[in-house]
Amino acid sequence: MTAASIGFIGLGKMGAVMAPHLAAGGHHVTGYDISPPAVMPAGVELAADLAALAGCGTIITMLPDGDVVSAVIGALLAAGCDAMVIDMSSSHPDISRAMAADLAARGQMFVDAPVSGGVGRAESGELMIMAGGSDEAFAAAQPLLALMGTPTLLGPAGCGHAMKALNNYVSAAGLVASFEALATARDLGIAPDRFLEVINRSTGRNNTTEAKIARYVVSEAYNSGFDLRLMAKDVAIAASLAHPGRQVVCFAGDGDIQMGIAELGTAKQAGAKIIIIVLNNGSYGTIRMHQERDYPGRISGTSLENPDFVAVANAYGLAGKKVSTTAEFAAAFE
Repeated sequence: MTAASIGFIGLGKMGAVMAPHLAAGGHHVTGYDISPPAVMPAGVELAADLAALAGCGTIITMLPDGDVVSAVIGALLAAGCDAMVIDMSSSHPDISRAMAADLAARGQMFVDAPVSGGVGRAESGELMIMAGGSDEAFAAAQPLLALMGTPTLLGPAGCGHAMKALNNYVSAAGLVASFEALATARDLGIAPDRFLEVINRSTGRNNTTEAKIARYVVSEAYNSGFDLRLMAKDVAIAASLAHPGRQVVCFAGDGDIQMGIAELGTAKQAGAKIIIIVLNNGSYGTIRMHQERDYPGRISGTSLENPDFVAVANAYGLAGKKVSTTAEFAAAFE
């Protein structure tokens, strides 16, 4: 395989362990991230700025969402970039289809190639890679993708991101059901290890019971490497694919919204038609629940001093209403 000049954008948890596989495959890899890692991934050179990647023959993105990808690719095109683009982020299929069309008009190829497998399989080069694009584009991208995992072409541009959203929808359903079952089992006196022993030899087993509960939940490590906000984004994409005309309603605790409050700006900028219901109980509720249950009398660091959420929404140019009683809710929701 001829050595390629690759610009890899996004050196976070996943990108930092994916990019070295390309370098190990004999390619020249230049990486860029707005927050560069303290230690650069093996074999990857750090670009001084985004424009420094404009001369690369292939651009690979591993970024938080499609809006960020669009902004990054737009900046590269403005800098004269004529590369093939491989988007390995989790984006909305509509964004992928639009980007593929724009690049095709310029004579450039595009492949959407999101992944499944988490940091562990990214490190070992065993990711499941779900690809969308033309046969020609996939044929060009396949040798590079194969260095990071197993690429499978699912259809035209957008199909990879559609499959990723649907996969994470199914995964999220299993995760929520498994956590509820585990909590119920524990309340009934069934030890977590016995719960897992039985369910993983029964029809209820799934990725959460087999790979996550013992390692990340029972151990109380809670460091699986995949942020809940990213799963929520993918589930929302899946819901929009199935029911594109439906109103999206997001329920968030006050701790949840505090940790991702900047996303309100993203929602405003993107023109998202979303309703966010913030449940304000003045604490990181789920963490507090575990403290009260497992460490009675030792509550620490879970109380919150919240801002005026209505004022915050207004500051972002969004409508905000405060509801204190059940009777007030219907009028506010409408």
